[in-house]
Amino acid sequence: MIQGRPVVQPSPAAPAVLHADALVLAGGRSRRMGTPKASLPINGVAMIESVLRVVEPIFRRTLVVARPDIALPSLEAEVVFDQFPD
Repeated sequence: MIQGRPVVQPSPAAPAVLHADALVLAGGRSRRMGTPKASLPINGVAMIESVLRVVEPIFRRTLVVARPDIALPSLEAEVVFDQFPD
């Protein structure tokens, strides 16, 4: 659970793969948090990895859009760096 909300899992009735790409936005500056949210651990797993576990099985391709200076864990998803991070 994240702040009282259950973790969303894909529905068993959902299509195996949608004919669409998913963009996972991980390019924020995290000024208020003080640390990149993408690498923030939730139940011992980086937030970005938790999001990708839900998204990747549903879409044919998943892209992570991130700041060039962010430290991400090793991901199977393709990472695209934001050319205009501000």
